[in-house]
Amino acid sequence: MASLTTGETKQAASAEPSDEDKTKFEGPKGEWRMSIDRSVKIDELLRLLNVFKGHKNTRYPAKPETVYVDKVVMAIRGCSSVIKTRQDAAVAAGVVGPLVEVLTGVHLEDRETCLRTVQCVLGICGKNDDAIAAFKSAGAAGALAAIVGKHKDSNSSDFEKAAAMFA
Repeated sequence: MASLTTGETKQAASAEPSDEDKTKFEGPKGEWRMSIDRSVKIDELLRLLNVFKGHKNTRYPAKPETVYVDKVVMAIRGCSSVIKTRQDAAVAAGVVGPLVEVLTGVHLEDRETCLRTVQCVLGICGKNDDAIAAFKSAGAAGALAAIVGKHKDSNSSDFEKAAAMFA
């Protein structure tokens, strides 16, 4: 897959996602897909992350409910967690900066997106000092401090666990 050029990155950050990108979240009959197909590779997931990181979710009770970035983050988690070579490949592909941007951008108010993104980050960083260092240098400590402050009443310990990892 081709990587984003500087112009495409600026366009992805400033424009609404294309209808073609949104169709990647639909099943064969046009229904909302619960997850992204596992055959989608990290390059394409990174491209989708860059496209949707600035696109605010629509959550229940609003209709239609659209949570594109959540699906992308969970797909990245699925293909880059636990195994060091997969973790390193995700970091090398460039997921660190965009994942931190999800935590600091329009999704900061969205507890569910923050939680899924933090779980993805924890999966990439698990027992991997190089990945932890990459996230630290991308500003993960400040992002997690903001999230812990914003979602302090969350019933998940993942926010605090991640904040402690980057402290």
